[in-house]
Amino acid sequence: MTAQTKTCSVDGCERPFWANNLCDGHYSRKRRGKFPGPPFRKHEFHEGCRIEGCEGVHAAQGLCNTHYQRLRRGHDLYKPIKKINKNVICLAEDCSMPNYSRGYCSFHLQRLKRGKPFSDPRIPMNTTGLVENISWTKNRGGYLRGRWRKRVVLQHRLFWELHHGRELKPFENVHHKNGIRDDNRIENLELWTKPQPAGQRPEDLVEWVLEHYRELIIEKLESSRP
Repeated sequence: MTAQTKTCSVDGCERPFWANNLCDGHYSRKRRGKFPGPPFRKHEFHEGCRIEGCEGVHAAQGLCNTHYQRLRRGHDLYKPIKKINKNVICLAEDCSMPNYSRGYCSFHLQRLKRGKPFSDPRIPMNTTGLVENISWTKNRGGYLRGRWRKRVVLQHRLFWELHHGRELKPFENVHHKNGIRDDNRIENLELWTKPQPAGQRPEDLVEWVLEHYRELIIEKLESSRP
C-alpha cells in the first residue's frame, strides 16, 4: 500500500496519511502536544474554497488564498476573480512582452499606474540623469565600468538593461557589433546567449528557447505569416 492510499491512524479520521501514520492535522497537533484534540471544525481542512464556483485550494477559514485576503481586507467575497492569462502578449502597441496584469507587461503597467504615455522612450538617458553622474573607468578588458545604485556595473550591460527594461539573465551577454568595447551606443549593442552546457539535444534546446524567449518566438511567427 502506498502513502497516497493510506489514511490517518486516528479512529474516525479519514484524511490522507501525511507522516507517522497521521494526517497533516493530527501530525501538527502531536508536534504541539495537543494530540489528538477535539474533532476538527468543518472547514478547518476543507480541500477547496467554500465560495460557490471557486476552484481555489483551501488556505484558511474554508477559503482559498484570494478570498481569504479579501476577507481580511473587508472586500466583497463574491466579486468575480479575474483570471489572467500569462501567455497573452502586452496590449501596448509594438510590445511583445507577456501579460503581467491588466493585460499589460510589468513595464507598461507601471507607466499606466503613473499616468505616463506609452510612447515615451524607455531610457531617456540624456534627460533624466540616470547615468550621466556615474564616473566611468576602463578596466583591463577595455570595458567601461562604474558604480550605480551601490553596485559595480559594466556600462554596456547597464545600457542594454535600461533600454530593454529588464535585467540580463545569467547566460546572456551583450556583444559590441563593431568590436569596440567602449562604444556603448544602443545601436552597437546586441544580445548574445550561451546556454549551458555547450552541447544539447535538439529537443532540450527547443524547450530552453521556449522557456526563456517565448515572446521573441511569437513575434517572429507573427511577422512571418503571409
